[in-house]
Amino acid sequence: MRLLNTATLELESFPSWVPEYAILSHTWDDKELLFEDVRGGPKDWMTRPGSMKVLKSCARALMDRFQYIWIDTCCIDKSSSAELSESINSMFNWYAGASVCYAFLSDARKGGDLSNCRWFTRGWTLQELISPRIVQFFDRDWAYFGDRLSLIDELVAITGIDRPMLAHTQLPARSAPVAHRSSVEHMLESYSISRRMSWATGRHTQREEDGAYSLFFLFGVNMPLLYGEGSKAFKRLQEEIVKQSDDQSILAYRQKRLSFDIAQLFSDDPALFLPGVEQNIHAQKSKMYMAHGGLSVQLLLCPCLLNGALVGESIMLGILDCVIDSDYLSRPAILLQQSYKDDKSRYWRLWPTTLYLVGPEQEGRARSMGNMGFTEITFNPNQARSSRITIIEPSREYTYKADDSQLLPLRINEIKQPARRYFARDLAYPDQSGSFIFLRKSTDFGTWLDPAMGLLSFHEKGSNRFILVWGLAHCTKTNTKHPWCKVCPLQEIEFDANDSRDGSEVVHEIIGRFKQKDERVRRLLIPEGFERETSSAVFVSEDTVIICATIRLVSFLGRHIFDLQVTINEHL
Repeated sequence: MRLLNTATLELESFPSWVPEYAILSHTWDDKELLFEDVRGGPKDWMTRPGSMKVLKSCARALMDRFQYIWIDTCCIDKSSSAELSESINSMFNWYAGASVCYAFLSDARKGGDLSNCRWFTRGWTLQELISPRIVQFFDRDWAYFGDRLSLIDELVAITGIDRPMLAHTQLPARSAPVAHRSSVEHMLESYSISRRMSWATGRHTQREEDGAYSLFFLFGVNMPLLYGEGSKAFKRLQEEIVKQSDDQSILAYRQKRLSFDIAQLFSDDPALFLPGVEQNIHAQKSKMYMAHGGLSVQLLLCPCLLNGALVGESIMLGILDCVIDSDYLSRPAILLQQSYKDDKSRYWRLWPTTLYLVGPEQEGRARSMGNMGFTEITFNPNQARSSRITIIEPSREYTYKADDSQLLPLRINEIKQPARRYFARDLAYPDQSGSFIFLRKSTDFGTWLDPAMGLLSFHEKGSNRFILVWGLAHCTKTNTKHPWCKVCPLQEIEFDANDSRDGSEVVHEIIGRFKQKDERVRRLLIPEGFERETSSAVFVSEDTVIICATIRLVSFLGRHIFDLQVTINEHL
């Protein structure tokens, strides 16, 4: 550990034994004194920009009779990746081992409102607030205005951190550094992963990876630093947490937005975790671990009805072994779908924008704990069974393994037409890749078939434009699925008879509304009463053109595709 001597203003190294020291917590400004500035001695840096913060820190520490102080800007050689990695992994020990922490709030004025201070929005200052035995606060003029205990009401309101954690009520007043670190770690472990994650809400770091690295202390985690990995750092952090904890509240998060109906395995932001979820300390925890490409966990699984519709055995309510802090009998739950037809041990999470609350007062109903999700989920608690499952996330191979025929690729053959005519296809949804359209899972809901799967347009020299819609029909009598298609001229589905836009612009709007499952567009494309029972479609236009479209299933060596052929003929 490298410390700055408050009297000589020289850096000194302590490879093993470390003397008593103070420590600084602050936010970085544009100009800071770095290790390379300070290592030559005070003559090299005392008049440089950024020196005043260091000098004021040393003067305060010296006044409090501390011979040494640690300041992150100048006590770490950041040009050494090995030293930087060791320092970040040791940061909690260094702050917990300090006799006092000086929190310098450069934008605070004594007696003013602290809630807008930048110090409370930085990722690294979270551990600098929690870890030390004593935290003293100073405003921009270095005027002392309170410590962590005297300001605790304001600090709890600003940070959302639980009062006992900030008060350190379980810790000896003058505990030795080692005993203090152990006590803080023990206190942190008494809070659920979800609650601890929520403490980082609203905090940011200059580098994306530091958002994860600054949380090592919360979970007692150490791991290599890989700058450049971006959002993967937070995923790695959660994987490391799972190695050390069986707390299922790591799954008690809500996704920000629904870009896909199947969730990632882990959250991508600590702000998405619920603060009101706690561990069930009275239960004997089952082991939770990473295995077979997912998270192996013992959950209570229960069949459920979504908005009054039975969606099959593959949809389950996964009830977490956690506690809602306001009601010990209530639990959070997530929606799970069996990933593969022949494997009842692998699931992925559905509709991740919300969690569901289950409890005795709900009388067999799971209430959404968010603004999105199914408004009504009903279940029979007596059907809940404890099962070990593996929760996975969707991958590139998901399209081919999901055993859903609505995900087969569509091959579009060249249009067969007379030499005198030239129809060309131009726009399609989903997007065309070469002569194929590769389907995606419906974003409406994982197990519900979308009868209309895609559309494409073709035209003759910019006019005479047609829309072809295709999809998959399910025959309930024979329990079979077969493709269908329909052809119609663009003018039959235009929104406004006086629309003067180019045909391609109108098709762009139709595709946009089709993607959003706009009901009006769906009714125009597939009118009520249209029988989706045929794999062929014929349309006879007024200008002697006959358009025939045929879609069929083609198989070869275990692979399957839908094959679409459009043929154009002339009639007299």
